[in-house]
Amino acid sequence: MSNILDMPALPASITVQLSKTPTQMNRDTEARETAQKFESAFIAQMLQYSGLGKALTSSGGEDMQSFSQFYLEALAEKISESGGFGIADKIYAHMKNKEENYDELGKL
Repeated sequence: MSNILDMPALPASITVQLSKTPTQMNRDTEARETAQKFESAFIAQMLQYSGLGKALTSSGGEDMQSFSQFYLEALAEKISESGGFGIADKIYAHMKNKEENYDELGKL
């Protein structure tokens, strides 16, 4: 294929990605990660107040209490990464909407 006009067209998803600057992609990634971290923290708090933390430490003393907090945080992160409750998606959509309308990504 020596002529550029003979090359096949790029899929729409690739075309959209190429239209973003590296700065915009970094901002999108940071916004997504921030929303995900918030959802993880929220889920960890819910798990803690549900009594799961207490149930994990019922027979282990203070050592298990420290460990259970790390366990709950890791569990919450996994739940959030696998779709969670959809809170991260809503927060990210809100931040993207604000960026599109006011050019202020990341300001709630």
